[in-house]
Amino acid sequence: MALSGIVESLENKSILVTGCTGFLAKVFVEKVLRIQPHLKRLFVLLRAVPLQCSASMMKYAYVAVEKEGLIQEKPLIMGEAQNKNLKLDIEAEVKLVQERLNEINVKGVNQAAQRAAMKELGLERARIFGWPNTYVFTKAMGEMLIGNFRESLPLVIVRPTIITSTYKDPFPGWIEGIR
Repeated sequence: MALSGIVESLENKSILVTGCTGFLAKVFVEKVLRIQPHLKRLFVLLRAVPLQCSASMMKYAYVAVEKEGLIQEKPLIMGEAQNKNLKLDIEAEVKLVQERLNEINVKGVNQAAQRAAMKELGLERARIFGWPNTYVFTKAMGEMLIGNFRESLPLVIVRPTIITSTYKDPFPGWIEGIR
């Protein structure tokens, strides 16, 4: 499909993009906003952080100088992971975390040790379900949830094995972070 066909197919569409602070999603959102000014809605899913930080992330991630004010939506809505319809046993997970925190607190450890123990718990949980780390585990969980609840909506999941810098747009050589 030529670029003009893609541009036309995106016209008046609503798009949900997850992982929007990641490099690939930034490139995708920037390209879509640049080539198709007539999107119906663009929903971007960000990590749970204070609302002011979410707005700031969006501004720094996507609003280039020549596109100042492009993102005009005021209602940045914080998602709720504890939605009862997700059929995740959130209460069991919260209980598990609380039990681990109680174990740690009984030992009288400092905050650094608490963080390390919680990180290890996250890694244990990821490995139990066959994932190497919490990053990959939570990405996979999100993809599975979207896949289960999409019904007849078209869905594209992009998980490249390696990402290098951009070839051309928005400028040659754009890359972020090292993994």
